[in-house]
Amino acid sequence: MIRTHNSSFETGAEYTQEELIEEFLPDKKIIVGSDMDGTMFNNDIGVLVFLEKLSDPTFWKFKTSRFKSLLLPIKYRRVFQEGATGSVSELDQRKCQFILNLWEDICDLYRRQREILSSNGPRIHIHTPIVNEFARKMLAFDRLLIEMERQLISRFKGELLMRTRFFADKGVQDVEELTKKVMAREIGDEDSEMDLAVHDDNRNEYNQRISAEDLEPIVYNRIVIINLHVAALIKQVFDRGAAVRVITTNIQNNALGAINNSDYSYLNHRRTISASSLRMNGDRFGSKMDGMPIFGERKVDIAREIEEAKKRKFKVALGDSFTNDSPMGKYALENGGVFVIVADDYEEARQKFNPIYEELGANGVGERIWYIEPTEIGEC
Repeated sequence: MIRTHNSSFETGAEYTQEELIEEFLPDKKIIVGSDMDGTMFNNDIGVLVFLEKLSDPTFWKFKTSRFKSLLLPIKYRRVFQEGATGSVSELDQRKCQFILNLWEDICDLYRRQREILSSNGPRIHIHTPIVNEFARKMLAFDRLLIEMERQLISRFKGELLMRTRFFADKGVQDVEELTKKVMAREIGDEDSEMDLAVHDDNRNEYNQRISAEDLEPIVYNRIVIINLHVAALIKQVFDRGAAVRVITTNIQNNALGAINNSDYSYLNHRRTISASSLRMNGDRFGSKMDGMPIFGERKVDIAREIEEAKKRKFKVALGDSFTNDSPMGKYALENGGVFVIVADDYEEARQKFNPIYEELGANGVGERIWYIEPTEIGEC
């Protein structure tokens, strides 16, 4: 079921996708653009691929100094150091210091795990306290960067610190194999869930700054879950004749692997996926992006390029992130189409995305901002 933002339809009431599509998308030959992580899938595929990498001994082969610079390049480090002193008004001082402390902790754990591999051989145990805490703190580090992405993008002119930088020196096939493993995991498999925590022994032995009091334990689900509501909507407009495009910040190889190894496989073709790209060093990935990532306003650029190629109007945008997906959603609304937002909490999401409604509030735009909940089932 779908809820609309604010309209002649009862606000917050639920409607079937069939009646809304019939009412607001009469033109069948349209372009549909969907975000992938958190939208087509409940999970962030990039995070799951990263967690998969932790069991790969080659992930731990970087010299610690290089890993430190990959994790937090110097220009970012300088900004957070300034922010930690309170001299960067748009950045939260406490969060800046927390990021710097996480960076030091993660690098110390990385150095220690390298030493263990050198002594004990290549087998990696994700549940050992060092690797387990490394994973927990990496997820916290990643989450903080996402929370601050709007400010960082503004400061660095659209550049993003992508977790795919850790694919440096990996081949295309290596990355595709990691994605395939992620997509193949099923409920009941070993490590389908991971208990991740901060361990007191590490703090005492490896000079960890962030304690268990600062970072609570989590259970991380590693099963890729398709959002069945989104999948049904995309399939319905596809079957009616829409040109569906996946427009994602994730890199091309991850996106292709995720789409190809899921119920969305009918969309699998390089021309149907617009994704960010990493630079190549010969047949190996580098650590930097090839051009700007597909993020925010870049998604609108992609939508316009597809319109030019297909000679159709971009009428449906699907996404979950205000910062990343709102520009694409706003563009679909301006074209007389709809913006489909995936959100757990309708009222919270409605408040978050309300600036779009306020800006475009005329002409019944509230009827064309739709909210869909993630589904609890829908395993690939």
